[in-house]
Amino acid sequence: MAASDALVARDGLTLEVDGSEQVMTPFEPFRFPGQARTFARPIGGPVRILNVMTKVNRMSAGITVLDLDDGKPVSIAGATCLVQLTGGSTAHAGDGASAELLPLDILTPRPRVRLIAGTGLVAVVRMENYRAYRD
Repeated sequence: MAASDALVARDGLTLEVDGSEQVMTPFEPFRFPGQARTFARPIGGPVRILNVMTKVNRMSAGITVLDLDDGKPVSIAGATCLVQLTGGSTAHAGDGASAELLPLDILTPRPRVRLIAGTGLVAVVRMENYRAYRD
């Protein structure tokens, strides 16, 4: 297993991965081997984490955090999903449909690309090598 995490709420998290400590700060993705011995300690109370796990040699995933406040719309397609982390946005489909996204709403681009514009932060989760998965 491989894992990508992004802390999405609270002050921070100390993550120990196979004996090595890493301080996770909000909205900064962190990759580590999913089979690693892992311990977590929240800094300042409960936390919320976006965690994506994939099977090694079958798929990989990456999390990118984008700020919609910069005015640039985001589009997603294929093996990608979008998670609204803060703020709110509107997603527009190629067929003219639209939907409002609030924090922790997830958008998958089936079957067409969506254009997302709004405020706040979003996480774009991209899956790679997904066509090679045949189990």
